[in-house]
Amino acid sequence: MRETLAEIWASIDWERKIIAFFGGVLVMTLAGPFGTYEYMSFNQRLVFWLVVFTGVGFFMHVFQTTALKSAYLGRMPRLLRLGIGAVLAGLPGRRRW
Repeated sequence: MRETLAEIWASIDWERKIIAFFGGVLVMTLAGPFGTYEYMSFNQRLVFWLVVFTGVGFFMHVFQTTALKSAYLGRMPRLLRLGIGAVLAGLPGRRRW
């Protein structure tokens, strides 16, 4: 299992991240989920989803990198550290505390 996860993580490079980022923005812009289709024009949705994906991507990158490279969490399995990083990265996006 570790070899498979290592291969998956090693295969994710910047080109794939960029394709996934803009692909996600395009899909969300065209689909208009969460009421954005009804209340926003195409250009407004495009800007909205660019900002959302950029913000989420920033926090996800910071928290995942910190969780994976933290000496304090170093004894935990990699998958658990990724889970902790994902949970922490999701906190800034919560609407209510």
